[in-house]
Amino acid sequence: ARAAVFRTMLVSPSLDVEGLFELLQAPERLTAAAVSERAQSLDALLEYLCRTLECDLVVLRDCAPLREAYDRATFACGQLLGAEPGAASRLNCAPRVVDALRHA
Repeated sequence: ARAAVFRTMLVSPSLDVEGLFELLQAPERLTAAAVSERAQSLDALLEYLCRTLECDLVVLRDCAPLREAYDRATFACGQLLGAEPGAASRLNCAPRVVDALRHA
């Protein structure tokens, strides 16, 4: 659990999670072109978010920061796939994202 919290708090800033959330909160900017332009960084970021979704659900009950990261990861992955399914499905990590969301 501590490793997951550490990863959530330390690694996510280097992947620009906040930049992704800014993009997701402006649907007019979330286009196929935007996904294609950011494909490499989105792959890395979504891979990280998928790892967050794979944490033990029992641990979530006892760790508020991890619970928040889990909710944010679920939201981000779902929004991206819902807004631009075609472009998102061409990302290398798309199958893993779909699988992670299926278990969320």
